[in-house]
Amino acid sequence: MTPYAGKCDKEPTVQALRHTFVVNKMNEWMTDGISLEVMMPYLSRYLGHSGIKGTMYYYHQVSEAFRIVRQKDLASDRVIPEVIFYEE
Repeated sequence: MTPYAGKCDKEPTVQALRHTFVVNKMNEWMTDGISLEVMMPYLSRYLGHSGIKGTMYYYHQVSEAFRIVRQKDLASDRVIPEVIFYEE
């Protein structure tokens, strides 16, 4: 049983487990500071994909990604300034 079993109305599938594996592995690498650029070709090959595009598909719209990307992002604060709302 997975931690999400009580929150889902569907039975787990092999595809869902595979998807979870890929997302968790990518999150782990990002959290640990391991380069996705270096590791993705290995993960793609392991999954039997011809390139990383097929593997990156697993990671779209994953809410956990936003937290990790925000932690690692060093440029957006300099590029996009904080918006301050003024009341008149």
